[in-house]
Amino acid sequence: SEMCIRDRNMALGSWRPNYNPFDTWTNCYRQIRNMNYFLERAPHIKFSNKDELNTVIQRRSKGEAYFLRALYHYDLMRLYGGVNGIPIVIEPVSGIENAYVPQSPASKVYEQVISDFEYAAGLNDDDSPRLPKRLDPTYTSGRVTNGAAHAFLAEVYLTLGRWEDAVREAQEVISSEQYTLVNDYQ
Repeated sequence: SEMCIRDRNMALGSWRPNYNPFDTWTNCYRQIRNMNYFLERAPHIKFSNKDELNTVIQRRSKGEAYFLRALYHYDLMRLYGGVNGIPIVIEPVSGIENAYVPQSPASKVYEQVISDFEYAAGLNDDDSPRLPKRLDPTYTSGRVTNGAAHAFLAEVYLTLGRWEDAVREAQEVISSEQYTLVNDYQ
């Protein structure tokens, strides 16, 4: 896998100018690109031969892609953005005409991050959550949950000093009764 090759290259000291496993900027934008390609193609992907299951998987996968795109933009913003912001990439690159994306102000980046997290934390047309609850039978360990989307929204609002919004999102996680505090490990 790519991670094994990366670890081996680090152990051997074989970093190159075009290969840096800790190049967060490039790695995050690579994943944002992947999420955008997925979101563009998702309506045409057949995940299952059963129509109902296909719809469930498609909705969940789309919610996960929005969540991850928000998370990567948020990480980039915290690491590199400052007040000047970063480029917001929400369209697949289809050619040279949209390959260059100018830097966006921090306020616009956070608007996009919030929009993507809100989509992920939102409901489908049938009022089911886009992402499963942690204790939902359809939840698979290691996948993004509805609570994670609300928790990250709370964190973004805290970052922006939007205290009431942060409380609302944190309360959403707490009142879901899907999570508990870790017992004292001493």
